[in-house]
Amino acid sequence: MMTYRELCGEIKNNRGILALLRIRPDNLTQDKQANRDLFLDRYPAIAAIYPFQQPLHTLLMKSALTQRACGEVIPVFLTMLTELKQSAFKPVAALGKTLSS
Repeated sequence: MMTYRELCGEIKNNRGILALLRIRPDNLTQDKQANRDLFLDRYPAIAAIYPFQQPLHTLLMKSALTQRACGEVIPVFLTMLTELKQSAFKPVAALGKTLSS
């Protein structure tokens, strides 16, 4: 979310947009999806980050996994972690470093 605020000053003062970006896409109503899509069209840099942020959040929210499920999730997580660390955005790179330590 810090990267979103860095890229767009409008988010800082508009909690509604921030909430739209935080909510899972399948839980958004048609109106909220339309508002989110309009916002993403206006800010292509955020639109580029958003598809990465949603699966990462879903992955991090998984709490009770079996050993087999963990074995499937770990490679995906490590790939995402590498991508986070290599990001040009300071808050995203800091998140990658935090999660790896």
